[in-house]
Amino acid sequence: MINPDTIKSQKWFANVDWMNVQNKRLVPPHFPDIGGPGCREAYEIKLTMPDYKKVSAQDDSHFVGF
Repeated sequence: MINPDTIKSQKWFANVDWMNVQNKRLVPPHFPDIGGPGCREAYEIKLTMPDYKKVSAQDDSHFVGF
């Protein structure tokens, strides 16, 4: 079992107000925008594709057979 004070002393937790954690007053840094009970939107990864530059057939010829 690890001593909780050992965990609290780690640099990653330097800005945590442990009294607010203990008193359940800690405000989360992110509030997911969800549509109601059972909504999974907050857990789904939404990826956007970058707008790639279109290349000519001549530029693309370097990758034939790759």
